[in-house]
Amino acid sequence: MTCTPLDAHVPYWHTLVGLVVLTLAVLVSRKTTVLQRRLPGAASKGEA
Repeated sequence: MTCTPLDAHVPYWHTLVGLVVLTLAVLVSRKTTVLQRRLPGAASKGEA
């Protein structure tokens, strides 16, 4: 059973990218909700 650097780093990067994507999604969702609360017309403008 040999462990090459690539085998050890690929899963790590996959998990890291997944966490980054999740954090970005949460931040974007929070920002959009805040903007919608502050500006009711922001939702229609953003969708269009």
